[in-house]
Amino acid sequence: MKKRYLVLMVSILVLLFGCGGRNHLTETKNTYPPEKTDIAKEIYWEKKEDLGFQKTSTVHLESNKDNSGLKIVIDGYPVSLENEKELTYQNFDFTKMIKKDFDEDGIMEIVILFYGRTFENFRVIKYDGKTWGMVNMGQVEDTWSNFVEVKALKNSSVKIEVKKTGYKTTVKLPNNKYLKREGEKAISGTGYHFFELQDNDIIVVNQLYLNNVGDAFGQVRQKIHLDEKGTELILGETSYMSQKDAKGRKYEMYEDS
Repeated sequence: MKKRYLVLMVSILVLLFGCGGRNHLTETKNTYPPEKTDIAKEIYWEKKEDLGFQKTSTVHLESNKDNSGLKIVIDGYPVSLENEKELTYQNFDFTKMIKKDFDEDGIMEIVILFYGRTFENFRVIKYDGKTWGMVNMGQVEDTWSNFVEVKALKNSSVKIEVKKTGYKTTVKLPNNKYLKREGEKAISGTGYHFFELQDNDIIVVNQLYLNNVGDAFGQVRQKIHLDEKGTELILGETSYMSQKDAKGRKYEMYEDS
């Protein structure tokens, strides 16, 4: 009787431990790893910068491997550039970053420069006290339209006017044979349009021409600023530069920043 009782107890213990073992194995098999949601990223560059805070900030430009999802990331905070018109990384040869305190509040704005054959585009990223966000391009978008007026005058002169900034000037071109021959009938206008980085300032440049787009005689140059609210870009100082002086300048385009 005792032997049967002992056998029965052993059997019960084996059954209990066996059930526990199977339950443990079942739980392990039903525990799935977390779903992988990360998409492969490509980081084009990463910088350590003093942006005016009490610590060094980390800034990098990234996108997905398929070139979608372009964004600038500042101390882990992403600012999307993906929905910006014609602003995808694959359309440009390379990018550069500069920092500039446009509104002089002690915190640097981040400026991303996009380069192809020339300095073709840019975006300004600003900290509003809580988050980073993109500054509205404002008047800068209008510079793609032809609002610089160029008019041939008598005596080998050309009148240049930028109505949005109130800029007016008249330049004499006595050595231009076409202007001398045609006088007020001379065809004039704006040709190539590009941006330039000069002394850490962004300049909108419009080439001015006579006769045809290839016959440039000078440039209208407009410096970019933030408006008083710090939310939109506006055009500031405007100046004229002769084509001779423009050709003699050194450009920073392909130099390391």
